Amino acid sequence: MFSGLLSKYLNLDQFSTHHIVNKLAYQAIFQRRRFSFMHFPSLSDIQTYEGYRGPDGLWIRKQMPTSQHAYNPVNGEGNALSVISSEYDLLQSSLTNDPRTAARSAAYLSHFIVDALDPAHHIGNFKSRDPVPVYDDWSDPFLDMRQSFWKNIRNRHFFFELCSAFYLWRSQHLFLRVPRRPLQFRHKKFYKPQLLLLFKKRVQYVHRFRIYERFFIRRHRIQVKRQILSFLFPLMIRSVSLFWMHAIQQASLGRKTHVLR
Repeated sequence: MFSGLLSKYLNLDQFSTHHIVNKLAYQAIFQRRRFSFMHFPSLSDIQTYEGYRGPDGLWIRKQMPTSQHAYNPVNGEGNALSVISSEYDLLQSSLTNDPRTAARSAAYLSHFIVDALDPAHHIGNFKSRDPVPVYDDWSDPFLDMRQSFWKNIRNRHFFFELCSAFYLWRSQHLFLRVPRRPLQFRHKKFYKPQLLLLFKKRVQYVHRFRIYERFFIRRHRIQVKRQILSFLFPLMIRSVSLFWMHAIQQASLGRKTHVLR
């Protein structure tokens, strides 16, 4: 999704899908649920690792493989789910002893969750030619890594994400109604493998709606816009808050550092 990144010195945070999702997920956990965890990074610290300092910044500088932002539910290719797993582990392990790493991991975890749920990131497959540049390991018919951002902006991939970002920016006040309790951890059998399996099923469920393909059919545009606002973005917000909450719960099992007011 659009991260507001235009250049090193120009980042439109207020229009960034990732920034807005972070804000709404953070509010869903800490403001609306009146839940506090003294070691979880602040929202401002998390937002620091978006944009140029985030995954998209690394990707634009050709320091991160494209496949880490993608997952194709049809053929199972793409490394987004693997990166989510590793960033979750890093967040959980750093919450109580490394604030900077925790902030970075929370931001990166959120970023890759949103990307994995983004229908535009469900298209493509690994490139078969050998060798390939590390950053250019993913083949997307609607995204050309050889072109600049400003040339790619006309392609389907970026056009879909820019339109979606605009929808979210205009309607973000509606998402304050995200359910207060995205998940209750009332039993100890809900572990990371179940969490990742649940998320994978969510990604597959999103893909079945064919939002990306139908978006470019004029007669479906209004219906797809409604699905993006009423289904896709709330699912992204709930998923981010779910992973953050689960990391908090796991980190607090050994230390009673969480407080319910």
